[in-house]
Amino acid sequence: MLNESLGRRFAIQNLGERAVTTGISIVRLIGVNLMGVVHSCQTFLPHIKAHGEGGHIVSTASVSGMIPVPGWAIHNAAKAGIIALSQTLAAELEGTSIGVSVLGVAEKVMHGIKENQLTIFSHPEWRSALEEHYQRMLAAYPKA
Repeated sequence: MLNESLGRRFAIQNLGERAVTTGISIVRLIGVNLMGVVHSCQTFLPHIKAHGEGGHIVSTASVSGMIPVPGWAIHNAAKAGIIALSQTLAAELEGTSIGVSVLGVAEKVMHGIKENQLTIFSHPEWRSALEEHYQRMLAAYPKA
């Protein structure tokens, strides 16, 4: 959906199908959650570039794309893909008038877009789990 309520054009993609993988087609889950965002970027980004006014790409992911939630393996993988896609787009568009944000829940999206935040989290109760997850990842690196 295109929205101009901030005085800037941006595309909000809310394609989070919140379902456990049991009984759900894996192709459909990846298709809706990850490929829906890919196709939206392929559709909207050329238009945002062409009008020359700048804009913002906003994708909906989930904290489960950063912290694995047991029983949701495919959902987690799709959301991690959205996060990686958004981070890559942000790096590729750095220095342009096009911003990129990825959010977990839409509550703080407007503030995040205005501040051009790459990652927008709205659930502070997940912070300690995220810190623990990344500390375990960092601990796996050999000491320099």
